Amino acid sequence: MNKLSKAGVMPRDQFQKRILDIAAGRITLDKNDPKTWFSSEQSLRKSRRRGKNEFNFDK
Repeated sequence: MNKLSKAGVMPRDQFQKRILDIAAGRITLDKNDPKTWFSSEQSLRKSRRRGKNEFNFDK
């Protein structure tokens, strides 16, 4: 049985700020937040082409 994971797209600088905000307690993670992040839609597409299609690509 395949388990789907959510993936998100966010520029690297915003992602780094998000991680720091989470660590500082300013943001709390929701159970529906993506577990995998890509810095661009292009990198997401490359990942999908390589056969890693186990993501749920909600925007």
